This record gives sequence, structure tokens and C-alpha cells, in this order.
Amino acid sequence: MYLPSKAPSITSSPPFKDRNIDSSEKEIFERKAVTGIAIDSRYTRDKDDAIYAEKLENGTWKLQVHIADVNSYLTEWSNLDKYALGRSCTAYMEEYTNHMICEELATDVLSLNPNTTKATLSYEATVHDSWIILQEDVYRSSFTSLTECYYDDFDWLKDSFPDLHEALKNSSIVIRKIIGNVHEHDDGMVHNEPYYSHHQWSQKIVESFMLFANTQIAKHLQANFDVRIFRNQLTLWAPAEYNGVTQWHASLWFDYYTHFTSPIRRYVDIMVHRILHGYTYGQKEIEEFCEYINRRVQEVKYEIRKKSYEDKYIRKKRQLKAANKENREIQFEHMTRKELIFHTLEFWHSDLLSKWRKNRLIHALELCISSREFELPRELFLYLFLTWDASYKSLAYKYFSQEKRNNDVDIANSILEVCDKEVDESWYIGIYSDKFHSEPELRIACLYNIHWAKREYYISRQEKMILVEQIMREEVIFEREAIRKKLEL
Repeated sequence: MYLPSKAPSITSSPPFKDRNIDSSEKEIFERKAVTGIAIDSRYTRDKDDAIYAEKLENGTWKLQVHIADVNSYLTEWSNLDKYALGRSCTAYMEEYTNHMICEELATDVLSLNPNTTKATLSYEATVHDSWIILQEDVYRSSFTSLTECYYDDFDWLKDSFPDLHEALKNSSIVIRKIIGNVHEHDDGMVHNEPYYSHHQWSQKIVESFMLFANTQIAKHLQANFDVRIFRNQLTLWAPAEYNGVTQWHASLWFDYYTHFTSPIRRYVDIMVHRILHGYTYGQKEIEEFCEYINRRVQEVKYEIRKKSYEDKYIRKKRQLKAANKENREIQFEHMTRKELIFHTLEFWHSDLLSKWRKNRLIHALELCISSREFELPRELFLYLFLTWDASYKSLAYKYFSQEKRNNDVDIANSILEVCDKEVDESWYIGIYSDKFHSEPELRIACLYNIHWAKREYYISRQEKMILVEQIMREEVIFEREAIRKKLEL
């Protein structure tokens, strides 16, 4: 078996040409015709699975899972196949996707898009309401989608395909009982988890069919083939791995489990399909393949994490550059009271604010402290004092240390007790090295009824919102008072 000595980067481009598309399409129409529906998110372009359910007589169900047959196009050990093996899986980044096989194949030629007929490998089972599997089969098929459907508009099927909608919903409960993920309640009824939204329901239905197909295919491999590929996990804390011998899957509580349902996204599924198609492999080859895939999966995870950090850093630099360019025109010193409050709440913690612009903001607030032109809410300075930034703590000290702001003696004394001198960086590091608030700061928080979930060194988002609401209420009162004074004049 071919195993690449050097794996391609997750950002490299795969070759496209592998097999003549026209000859593959001729072979599709010689297969058994099936139908169903592919349910995915609105952003999914590589659709590799579809489902179908039908209520039969005498309390039985016909269940079908149709999976894109990648091997109908992908030639074993061709350049594209070797590339896909080297990649091992599709890399989903935050802003883009790097497909295991080329994008045109993943999103068009092989994807189970609506109003198209594609080559599929189907698993079909006839099950009884009493959770017994009466008959099952795996066969090559040509799949035509009934319609386009997304997780968030699953109930739309009620109007167009009411029988299919009801069958999918009810049969998923039977499936979950068969695979052991639904239990009988005290009332004797079988319940899926209640209170699902329509979005959650559709996801649970698809998940049920996929788990059912994967575990039944694993049992089919164990019973009928000499070589197999299983997905095992010996403990809940260990990562799941591929192996030629079944053990069990701790997270799913399955004795038999494999990956069959995502061949466009995972190379292991392609190999499982080939075993089902009758490709010949030795047990040693399968073991070497599993070792290689287990190593590559961890490497790809590391590459994705590294690339995500790099992309995030580059994106942050661009945002910083754009924000600084945009904020050059902002003149904090000439803002109105309301504008200054809003910009303070927005920018004090922002990484997009340059050091120079931050100093200008602090300077504008200092002018307000020393000037009697307009008074800022003391809640704003309390808010800044409870942040982790030493510059803002120093600003709050200046505000509360002035005699005219000592109307609330408890708050003023508590802050002056913490900041008995002007706060600098060394004071900040020394006080907060143990990552706990000092006692006076906690008293300040209690005076304003701020509920602290943990004594961490920063104020939580919820607590910040409480103060922000107080600041906004003070601003409304201030504006009303200003309007009243104008009317009196």
C-alpha cells in the first residue's frame, strides 16, 4: 500500500484531473435509483450524506442512508488519490476551507446537491417499531435529491413532503433506541430529549441516521470481511483512533463503530468504501494505514491550530491599521459629554486602539476631571477603576481624590485606601500578583450591588453591564435635567 513519505501542506492546491467525468456519469445511471434529502447548514458546500425514511405496513420502517461514492471518480493510487491520502482530511478554517480533494470535486461533481443525480453508496435497513432490525443491505446507487433543506428550515418539509417529514422525525426515535441513546421513561414511553427547537430536531435526526449507519457498517465489516477499519476509544480521556481490530468506543458506548458517512471530508471513509466494494488489502497494510492516518490527523489538527493563529494575527494587524486610520479624525478633547462616555466604554479595552490614541482619551478624561464645564458620571470612573488597566485606575484615583467628589465618603475612602498614592505599573503588578481583588475594591463593588461570582482579578462581563446600565441611566437623567434648565430659561 502506498503511504506518502511527505504530507502536503493544508494550504497546498490538489491536482484536479483524475478520471473522465462523462464516463463516470454513464456508470451512474446503470445503478439502482434512490431518492432522499440532504440536510445541512446553509454554509455547507461539500454535501456527502443524505437520508430517507418511509413508514411500511405492520409497524416497520424503511431507512436509507446515501453517501457520496467518491471512488466512482477517484482512481486508486492516482495522483489525486495520493494527494488526498497525504492530506487525510478536509481542513476547515475560520474564513475558508481547504478540501481534501479539489474544490470542484468536493462541492460540485461529488456533492449531493439538489436537482442533480450522483453516484452513491447506500445503506438500507428495514426495522420494526420494537427496535429489531429485520433486514439490511449495502449497495451502489444513483441518488437524486427530492429538494434542498437546511437545519433551520426543517419544518418547511411539513408543507411540501409531510409524510417524509413525519417519517424522519418518528424513525429517528426508533433508531436512537436501537443504538442505545434513548431510554424508556417512567411513563413507559420512549422520549427523545424534549424542548428541542426545530433546528436542534433536524440536527438530531441527521445525527441519528449517521450514527446508525456507522455502527451497522462496522458490524457488517466484522461479520463479512477479513480486513476492517474501526474507530476505537479505550477511555473517555484518550483520543479516538483507527484500528484494524474492534475494541469499543467509550464516548459513544458502541462495541462496533467506523467512519462511513463522510468520504468527501475524510480519507478513512474512502478506504471503508473500498473494502465494501471488494478491494483487496492485507491485514498488515490496514494496520500500517491506520497508524499513518492516526498520526496525520494529529498533525493536521496542529497545522490548523497554527494556521488559525497566524490568520488571526494577520487579521488583527489589518484591523488595527484600519482602525487607527479611521480614528485619526476622532478628537476626544472636543466631544460632547455623551460622545465621550460612549467612546470611553467602547475603546478603553480595545486592542484596536493605539497607545497614542489611548493617551489622548485619558487626557480628555483628565480635562473633564479638572474642568467644571461638564461633570461625567462617577459610575464611569468606578467602572474604569474596576478594570485591570493601571492607567485607568490612576485616572479613577484622581477623580475620587478631589474634595468635591467626596460626597460618597465610603467610596472615596475605599478607593483612596487602595490608591494612597498615584497608581503606577509597579503598584499594579505588585497588588495583582496573586490575581485577587483587594478588600477595599470588594467593598466598592458591594456598595453598588455588584455580585461577584468569583474573586478574579477582572470584573466579569455581566458585572460590567450592570455598571454600564447605571452610567446610561445617569446620562438620561443628566440630559433631562439639561433640557429642563433650558426650558426654565
